[in-house]
Amino acid sequence: MWAAVFLLALAALPAQAQPADWTARLPAFGAALRGCLEDAPGAFADYAARQQAFAVAVRVRHGRETELCIARPDGRVLRRGPVGDAPPVDPAAPAFFLDRHCADARRQEDDSGQLLGWLAYPGC
Repeated sequence: MWAAVFLLALAALPAQAQPADWTARLPAFGAALRGCLEDAPGAFADYAARQQAFAVAVRVRHGRETELCIARPDGRVLRRGPVGDAPPVDPAAPAFFLDRHCADARRQEDDSGQLLGWLAYPGC
């Protein structure tokens, strides 16, 4: 079943860079984003979307590598895999980081006020 979800999520990833609207859902995606980024220091997410009712698809960038991470809303990673034909990183597009990389990064919190990470852009 997870293989099918992974393939559907991979197919749903856009071929072009995403507009900023995915960032409006950061509080809902926060735990999944953190789960996908915790094992990759310096990595960032530049897209996330709900997949079915039980998973979030996250595009993770780490150096020249791009991967698709499928995580539960509680942050448990279900599957990861490389994305071979990902669009290039847009240095000015919004991106979610676990650490503050830019002076103008915006703190992102969950509904209780706990830090989730930072919204910035890859080129900062």
